[in-house]
Amino acid sequence: MRPAIILVASLASLAMIGTARAEVTRTLRVELSGDVSAPFAVENLAGAMTIATSDQPGVVAVATIHAESQALADAVRFEQVSGVRGVPTLRVRYPKGHDIFRYPLAGRSYVEYDGRQIQVDGREGVLVYADVEVQVPHRALHARFKTHVGAMSARGLEGTLVFDTGHGAIELRQLKGEIAADTGAGRILVEDSRGRLHADTGSGACEVHHFEGEGITCNTGSGAVRVLGVQVHDIKADTGAGSVEIEASGGGQGQIKADTGSGGVTVRLPRDASFEAHADLGIGRITTGFSDAQPILDDDEVVGYRRGSGGTRIMVDAGSGGLRIEPLP
Repeated sequence: MRPAIILVASLASLAMIGTARAEVTRTLRVELSGDVSAPFAVENLAGAMTIATSDQPGVVAVATIHAESQALADAVRFEQVSGVRGVPTLRVRYPKGHDIFRYPLAGRSYVEYDGRQIQVDGREGVLVYADVEVQVPHRALHARFKTHVGAMSARGLEGTLVFDTGHGAIELRQLKGEIAADTGAGRILVEDSRGRLHADTGSGACEVHHFEGEGITCNTGSGAVRVLGVQVHDIKADTGAGSVEIEASGGGQGQIKADTGSGGVTVRLPRDASFEAHADLGIGRITTGFSDAQPILDDDEVVGYRRGSGGTRIMVDAGSGGLRIEPLP
């Protein structure tokens, strides 16, 4: 009978632990007051944030609070405050008396948030985080969306838009306007959008698919850059360590700059494209799939290629890695 007694006792202990760690959820809703055409922001400490358009005239945000106790969940507030430079800001405010909050998807981050120094940890601290859904009207906005730890996604927005995470992936689709995406660590993906884009990640890939407009800038401290199926005038790619792949389907005048400390660069252009390419390569060589492109020589060394009138200017700097220019399929 003793093994059975031990088993029953163990199961009872596990049940008590599971009950003690049961998660409480609570929903908070807040609506932005004032003119939605004026600049505004939405801020959260930890959790996923999604932003999308709706038919309502104002900006509405809903936070789903996750906490280890009802008391902690009830202590969370979602309020409009005066943010940076006085900008109206919808901010999730976390319980006072705690400086370490546990978010299961986090590593360990130290941040300044809501006037406090806070640690967000995947294992330590009290369990409190918020998943935020933001609904905005179908109109041009001047908005900043910030979550310190957690993924962010947006679809269908227009205007001057900033998407910022300290640690977490950013996915943006069907946007239009001046777009900035910035994460300390995480992949940035932008699809089916137009305007001007500046994307920056400390660690992670930067991928842009089907973008039209004035220009694209992708910076990664460590991670690949892939800019595919785009029609823009200027493309800039910079990575400390990672490959660069660019497919520019637009014709005419344009400029492509790529800088990588370690990694190869591939540029694909339309079959009828004219271009002039120059490369400064520490280790590697420049090659082309355009059979009629003419080499540019420096003391008998090929440092570039020219084709036609040289409409698209390509400038590459790579510490380690070659440059390949080839026609689109």
